[in-house]
Amino acid sequence: MDKELLFKQAVSTKLGEYLAEFGYKQAHVYKGLIQFQCPNNNLIFIYEWNQTQTFYCSLGFDGELQDYPVDLVIRRIKNENKQKGFKISRDFEQRVNDWAATLRRQFSEIKIENISKQAEVIRQLREELSEQTRSYNRELELNQIKFRIDQAWHKRDYKSIVKILKNQQYELPASYIKKFEIAKKKMDVKS
Repeated sequence: MDKELLFKQAVSTKLGEYLAEFGYKQAHVYKGLIQFQCPNNNLIFIYEWNQTQTFYCSLGFDGELQDYPVDLVIRRIKNENKQKGFKISRDFEQRVNDWAATLRRQFSEIKIENISKQAEVIRQLREELSEQTRSYNRELELNQIKFRIDQAWHKRDYKSIVKILKNQQYELPASYIKKFEIAKKKMDVKS
């Protein structure tokens, strides 16, 4: 049987009835994806059929673009730091069935149906993910500045280096601060 069909069958048979008991309705079915919705949240089951052949589940909320990996939400609620390993079967059907059965047990333990976007665990994850995004964006901006400095340094365009670094010195490595100082001296010599 096709792996995607095995995935959808496992989600439907191992989780569908359980989720229906708690007000979830199947909302969308696409290639490699099944989404269930209830008043508090959405569960998105994904099978990476065209890449890694893996599957995972995310928790999302109406009106939000961000979704949260269910395994992370579960670990946070249970105060577990590391993801628990489990035996991986080489047989895809066995793997997906074990995964779905484990999710059903975990959903029951944490009462997934009660988790709303106002839940403390979601608020904390939202803040952490936002901070990670801000940090990533700062790193991209810093790399772009370093690239521009390196280009100007290569061209011996000291005026551009000073202009770029005027307000950025505190964020850069010492080597770039040294370039800034050298560029200022070179400009002073030219004046």
